[in-house]
Amino acid sequence: MPQPFFISSNNYGIKVNTDRYVKFDLKYTERTKYSFEAEDTSISFNIIPGSPKNIISKYTDYTGKPKMIPKWALGPWMSSNNWDNDSEVRKQAEITKKLDIPATVLVIEAWSDEATYYIFNDAVYEENNGKYGIEYKDYKFLKWGRWPDPKALVNYLHDDGLKCILWQIPIMKYMNGNHHIQKDKDEEYMINKGYCVKKFR
Repeated sequence: MPQPFFISSNNYGIKVNTDRYVKFDLKYTERTKYSFEAEDTSISFNIIPGSPKNIISKYTDYTGKPKMIPKWALGPWMSSNNWDNDSEVRKQAEITKKLDIPATVLVIEAWSDEATYYIFNDAVYEENNGKYGIEYKDYKFLKWGRWPDPKALVNYLHDDGLKCILWQIPIMKYMNGNHHIQKDKDEEYMINKGYCVKKFR
């Protein structure tokens, strides 16, 4: 998240105490001055002296200390848009193990349909009015489908020491002239409730 904060090479940092938009002028207008202005009626700031390490430490005294991310998130991740079914994902996990690649995460990109990006490919479900999301328990997974048992696949990956992440983006896809019953209902509900940006300036 962007923060109104910077570190100078002269061993100090400045943190502006606001959650509003701040514009910094770092010696652009005048070669000997830093300045900033904020969309706020009252403003204060902190000057934090010291080395970059000490400045960051003091800065997080103000903002809160970050938590260390889990160890698995720091390892090699693997992913491919072509791994679009259960058997292919298992095959790639086995190849990774055979080649002794120290991967910690497998991202499944192509798990969902291309209309919604949030409904499992080949899964059967009952459409709803868009107010209620489709939950895992609402799906019937077909044995011949691309994902016959997603829960078993995730357990298999976890047993192999791989975290499983489903690729996801928070969008409602625009499909000019193409219809998808659940997507159309979700879109209508989203628009009626004002959960989306309708116009750009």
